[in-house]
Amino acid sequence: MRPGPGLPHACAGAAVLAVLLYAAWPAAAPERTVVVGHDNYFAFVKATPSAQAAPPAPAAVAGARRDAAVPAAVDAPPSPTALAQMEAEVRTLRQQGADEQAVYRLRAQRVNAQLAAQLAERELAETAWQQRVQAYRAERARVAGRGDDTPGQRAATLAQLRAERFDQEELARLEASDTPGVPVLKQD
Repeated sequence: MRPGPGLPHACAGAAVLAVLLYAAWPAAAPERTVVVGHDNYFAFVKATPSAQAAPPAPAAVAGARRDAAVPAAVDAPPSPTALAQMEAEVRTLRQQGADEQAVYRLRAQRVNAQLAAQLAERELAETAWQQRVQAYRAERARVAGRGDDTPGQRAATLAQLRAERFDQEELARLEASDTPGVPVLKQD
């Protein structure tokens, strides 16, 4: 993709899609019971979901073949392709002026309600993050535009501003998003 006016929006869309895909995968992973201690190995194996699953009865297999035309269960983990298609539909809905309830209903139809709620929560968190970053960048530009401060004073003011608005994890994310240009790989 060539640099242009739409590049930041395309990158932001890709980042949101990556966050939404990441949000879907942990929710789809089966929960496992962890038993501490070497003596309890067999108890651990018995507690895993794969060990508890019994083979399907022949009648159930025949019924499954007959019901193959029925769409897959909503509780089945969605594929990344299905999530990407769903999020494309969400973008289309939003461009058409749909509210958050319509977006939630669409997501709940495609995936289970818990995952739809998690996607909405992650999207809200990403929107809040982007607003905080934009406010920080505006304040940073205001501080950099003041001509009466020395470079040391400006650096101290910016460090204080970052410390007030972001925690340690967020600072790393902020610094990564503020790095201009192409990433440079460092070799030891």
